[in-house]
Amino acid sequence: MNRQDGSFSVFLGDVAGHGVAAALFISLVKSVTDRIYREFGDEPDKYLGTLNRMLINEMQSYFITAVYGIFHFGEGDITLTMANGGHPYPVIYRAGDNTFTQLKTTGTVIGMIDTAVYRKDTISLRPGDRVYIYTDGIPEAENDARQIIGFEENLVNMFRRGHRPGLGETLDAVLNEVKRFTGNRPIDDDIVIIGIEVAKGDLT
Repeated sequence: MNRQDGSFSVFLGDVAGHGVAAALFISLVKSVTDRIYREFGDEPDKYLGTLNRMLINEMQSYFITAVYGIFHFGEGDITLTMANGGHPYPVIYRAGDNTFTQLKTTGTVIGMIDTAVYRKDTISLRPGDRVYIYTDGIPEAENDARQIIGFEENLVNMFRRGHRPGLGETLDAVLNEVKRFTGNRPIDDDIVIIGIEVAKGDLT
């Protein structure tokens, strides 16, 4: 979401469960996130903390994992400040040295513990760097041997193998890597993946 101060924010949440009740919970999450964005949109840790308390007050039987980040544009640099509520770690690609790492900001799932405290981390980004956020349908995808991709080294290696010059090509290649791993076994969970690339002075 583009903000009035020129910054750019992104939120990705994954609701536990399926069915009518889960769909109602998704509607609640949408309503609550819209409300708290106006006050805490530039403070990811407070954003997730407020979301956590409001969801517990409204509907205690369900929870979500989520990440919320905000990209700030300064003179000659871009920073990403992000908080994480039990969600898979974002993958960061550094174009300067062609490396892949994870932004390991920790935090508990959202909507379960009213005293949960969320923290934020800030990193600097340079032109060509990329940020990938995704739902757990990717790391929890199973093959015929009931093995999963996993949440750390194997997952990062999958993004490394899927890397292409274009961002769109990379997203397609990563999804193809997931399909190659699962083979004939159907993917049970929904998969969402968002890629953000730092261009010269902007994001794509």
